[in-house]
Amino acid sequence: VQIFSQVFTDVVSQSLKPTVDFIVYSVELSRVQGLATPLTLYAWFAIASCVSTWTLPPFGEIAATRQHLEGQFRAQHSDLIAHCEQIAFLRGERPEKSVLNASLDRLLAHCRREHRLSFNSEIVRQYLNKYFVTVIGLFLVSRPLRLQRCGAPMPSYTSDQIAQYFSSTWRNMEAMATSIQDLFELADKVGTLSGLAGRVGRLMAGVFERPPG
Repeated sequence: VQIFSQVFTDVVSQSLKPTVDFIVYSVELSRVQGLATPLTLYAWFAIASCVSTWTLPPFGEIAATRQHLEGQFRAQHSDLIAHCEQIAFLRGERPEKSVLNASLDRLLAHCRREHRLSFNSEIVRQYLNKYFVTVIGLFLVSRPLRLQRCGAPMPSYTSDQIAQYFSSTWRNMEAMATSIQDLFELADKVGTLSGLAGRVGRLMAGVFERPPG
């Protein structure tokens, strides 16, 4: 319940800023470079999102399974503490230790699987959403120069104005790309939250169904 509340608070608190940044910088880019630049970035991030989905681990299922295994491990420790005198009297420390080790091994194996899946997914997503999008951003920033070389009518600007245009446009692109990446990360947290919500729901259902006394 504590982890569910913490993740829920993170999702709610971190959802406003990326949304506002996405809207503001999209309007600013469309004002400076027209609709082609933000639409191109939208299309690329949509393609990257589809590709990343193939490697995206099931965060909800992973979070629920981890909470279940951690709960089992804590429950076995609590049983050991509650019955420690009987275990010591009957010399049952070895079986109890093997049970605890087996439970810990299952938890560690799940954590290693979670880290491996997250690592592989993060490699693909970081390459698509950061490195390759930089190439697309440079292509879009230089779009006015390419139009001028193709013979399109362009007003004359000084070198200072051109430098200011490139720096401001690049900052706007970076800010919009960062907001989109934050929204993707927020979607991952929502998946984790759904798994934790299912786990909390089952726990609460078990509490209400338990007979009194």
